[in-house]
Amino acid sequence: MPKTREEERPAGPEVVGEDGALSSVRSLDRPFQILEVLRERRTPMRLTEVAGAARLDLATTQRLLNLLVNYSYVARDGLDYRLGLTSLLNANVYLLTDQLLQIAEPFL
Repeated sequence: MPKTREEERPAGPEVVGEDGALSSVRSLDRPFQILEVLRERRTPMRLTEVAGAARLDLATTQRLLNLLVNYSYVARDGLDYRLGLTSLLNANVYLLTDQLLQIAEPFL
């Protein structure tokens, strides 16, 4: 039986559970896969394009995109998805709190 897209993708980060066994946190990994795809593409993408690039099932991708849109990590314009305002705000907070940038700022 052929593997699904999700089975072909390498497992997400591994975490040691309370019982000492390693487990994959795939449910937390998937939204970040989508954000990474949108960041790397740098142009609006349709649902099928996001699913293909992230190597996720179409229904899973749609559910996760809806979640990311709800929190403004992703913006939806008609049928197209792109990074949203929260992604920009997080980037700004990074710039404001990065120690190296704070040290270098007087010299820029």
